[in-house]
Amino acid sequence: MYDPQRRQGPGSVGALAEAESRKQHGESITASISTTPNADPREQFRAAIAAAGLTAPSTIIADGALHRFPSNGKRGDNAGWYVLHDDGIAAGAFGCWRSDTSETWCADPGRTLTAEEKAEQRRRIEAASAARAEAEKAMHAEAAERAQKEWQAACAANDQHPYLLRKRVKAHGLRVDDEGRLLVPVRDSSGRLMSLQRIGPDGEKRFFYGGHVAGGYFIIGAPGDTVCIAEGYATAASIHEATGHAVAVAFNAGNLPPVARTMREKFPTAKLIVCGDDDSNTPRNPGRTKAREAAQAVGALLALPDFGTDRPEGASDFNDMAAHRGADAVRLCIAAPSSTAEAPEPLRRPVPAAEPYPIAELGPLLQPAVASLCRVIQAPDAVCASSVLAAASLAAQSLANIEVDGRVYPLSLFMLTIAESGERKSAVDAEALRAARAVEKSMVQAYDTEFEAHRWAMAEWEARCDAAKRDASKAKGRGLADALESIGPQPPAPLAPTMIVSDFTAEGLAKLLAVSRPSVGAFTDEAALVFGGHGMTKETVARTAATLSKLWDAGSLDRVRSLDGATKLYGRRLALHLMAQPIIAERALSDEVLSGQGFLARCLLAWPSSTAGTRPYRAESLATDPAMQRLKGRLTELHSEPLPIAEDTRQELAPPSLKLTSEAKAAWVKAHDVIEAAMRPGGQFETVKAWASKTPEQILRIAGVLTVLESREALSMDGCIVDVQTIGRAAEIGLWHLHEALRLRGAAEVSPEVRNAEALLAWCHETGREILHSSAALRLGPSRIRERSTFRAAMAELVAAGWADEIEGGTDIDGAHRRHVWRITPAAREV
Repeated sequence: MYDPQRRQGPGSVGALAEAESRKQHGESITASISTTPNADPREQFRAAIAAAGLTAPSTIIADGALHRFPSNGKRGDNAGWYVLHDDGIAAGAFGCWRSDTSETWCADPGRTLTAEEKAEQRRRIEAASAARAEAEKAMHAEAAERAQKEWQAACAANDQHPYLLRKRVKAHGLRVDDEGRLLVPVRDSSGRLMSLQRIGPDGEKRFFYGGHVAGGYFIIGAPGDTVCIAEGYATAASIHEATGHAVAVAFNAGNLPPVARTMREKFPTAKLIVCGDDDSNTPRNPGRTKAREAAQAVGALLALPDFGTDRPEGASDFNDMAAHRGADAVRLCIAAPSSTAEAPEPLRRPVPAAEPYPIAELGPLLQPAVASLCRVIQAPDAVCASSVLAAASLAAQSLANIEVDGRVYPLSLFMLTIAESGERKSAVDAEALRAARAVEKSMVQAYDTEFEAHRWAMAEWEARCDAAKRDASKAKGRGLADALESIGPQPPAPLAPTMIVSDFTAEGLAKLLAVSRPSVGAFTDEAALVFGGHGMTKETVARTAATLSKLWDAGSLDRVRSLDGATKLYGRRLALHLMAQPIIAERALSDEVLSGQGFLARCLLAWPSSTAGTRPYRAESLATDPAMQRLKGRLTELHSEPLPIAEDTRQELAPPSLKLTSEAKAAWVKAHDVIEAAMRPGGQFETVKAWASKTPEQILRIAGVLTVLESREALSMDGCIVDVQTIGRAAEIGLWHLHEALRLRGAAEVSPEVRNAEALLAWCHETGREILHSSAALRLGPSRIRERSTFRAAMAELVAAGWADEIEGGTDIDGAHRRHVWRITPAAREV
């Protein structure tokens, strides 16, 4: 017999009851450019190129081949490239080799694409990207060969070159071409020449056309115990001449991280110092930002130039610092680099790790199937478990309800599973729904035959009605009513055979349930289609949530629309499984409408730990897996059962009710009361009352689904069907999901002070502010922090997390002394 006190897992009834007892005694969770739909795809494509900051070509050729164009608008420049396919839904890619830009693109046809069109678009985009990569590879190889010839033909540079004299540095292995331009070699990690940087006497810098620069560098000096990394040649030369250290020239800020990684691989025991530029007048300060990112990526130290209190206008790097303060100041600055090991803490507390899913409680059919999915697909356990449980709900929901003390509940389950992209959600869902999709396909085939028969029946009915009207017209309408009554009503159309939808809105679901089978499943691995699509815009979010909630509650809907009229639907069932990426789920969990209205509380939540990086290939097929075959066979049987339709209706379900044995009811009441007690002030579930209040009902629904799935007699017997063991297993599953709600809701709940701090920090980073004074924030900052008390509270959060440090006594800014000034920590990476 099931004993709720026996189970002692973290989500068990027994553990929960024990914890509540202690509390009572005082003891203390592709790039897509939006364009005008149906516009000329070539014009859409041109607009996308322009939106990326490139000069778009005047003519677009959509032949699937790679074409070059002047991305800066200058004649003779061919750094821009594009590939466009236009036979069908247009798709392609474009970019610029000079700026290292690369984006894929697809046209907006103004409608939802079919699965075949989506697959074709992906194929074309992949083909375009492959063509671009192949062309780029060939171009780089050709450029490297030309660069090698030019390097060999050049002469050794001397220290009297005008650029070197102006920068006050020497020529450390540079060469000069016949036009007087310095040549700086760009080499890969093996020392192979990739490209050249040309520096004219006037300081103009240009890379060799078509050469590969990303990850390339040039070393000044012989590497020893310390290796520095800097952006430009003059900066690197100033550092080398001041310190004697070898310095790797990365050529630009964006190249600092890959060069830092190369230096770490080549010199694993050396002390690495990333010597960044301080681009204080450039938004987001790319020099400092990328230098910090590079240092953090390889555990290097970080040095930034210190210009003192009289910083010259435009000064940003160590060469400028050497000119302003001398080589000794540069040496001292490099000798005292800062550590980047201790990054600021996140403003939001991280989500705690999930507990393992109680797979053993899923029973003899679902548990082995989940084990097979976890073993072969290697997706997280809760992804596999939630998928098969939702698929089982779809099969069972139309066949039975569950009843306790006269209260009748449907067996529909709503699941919301959160997982990063790449967690193989689609693969799991495809296996879980294999039976449903096979049955749906057979119903579609039968529907075609039924629809053809309906057409002929309608033609006969219309002909008979027309004949009756003609006859009645001769008698001035007399006898028409009797004639039409004898003909009978219009032949009903066959019900739409839809069982599963993936891209849906509440309005669409309501219309579908009016003309289709009364039991439907809404399953999608792109929950953004629901939370971020038309159905979840600001104007319709409340209506969408209410519609879904009504279907969960009792399977009924009432709709009154100006165009459609009034419709009332009864006896419908909806099983729901939304798979969402974290950013979408966090947005939904913090949405006041979705939470307050109750839609999310009806969802069984799960956010399992990732399995990415631990999934070696397995040479197994689930198509022949015994556990999956058994589950598929049983689900197929349930989907093929005749639907219990209410008398004198076509679509209103009237399922029989499962009842609990006396022992099962006692166990359920125990779980109910323990959960209820945990919702009191100070109780474990006080902060997730909405989810906790639904959990006893969720336990009944889960128990009903398991009973229908596992007992072939459940649908033919009367009386007590659900036993105590099934209630016990359902309680463990339901409580696991309730603890997930507690874990995730706690992470999603963010105080106004933290939200304000996030907005303020984002504004500082976007505007490149590393020194912030209160008057600037109150005057120019985000509107939500322009009240002084709100601003101070937000700053307190930033200081506590290490994102800001108040400068004691203030400092002079823009010619005036400011008392309340903070130093802002730059973002670890550009956002």
